[in-house]
Amino acid sequence: MASRFPFTLLTAQTETERVLTERLAGLGVRVDRGAELVGLTPRPDGVQAQLRNAGGGLEETSAPYLVGADGANSTVRQLTGTRLAGSFKGERFRPRRRRS
Repeated sequence: MASRFPFTLLTAQTETERVLTERLAGLGVRVDRGAELVGLTPRPDGVQAQLRNAGGGLEETSAPYLVGADGANSTVRQLTGTRLAGSFKGERFRPRRRRS
């Protein structure tokens, strides 16, 4: 891609989750890591999501949108019938050297 920034930056998944969890907590949102998305239904005003909770029970919730940030083989992509487009062909990933 033609860009002023023709490189890839990597951030550890644990760091991404920490930052997002802290921001959500600041907005009054509690993250339920024991829930699993098992179904979704598009609606004119957003999406209805079916969740399986840690105890195995089913719950439903609605939201204006759903973000699929769960990887290339994601449940969100499977349920929406979409794929991860593009490739990493030609990318070089190198560990970042720490500066002293």
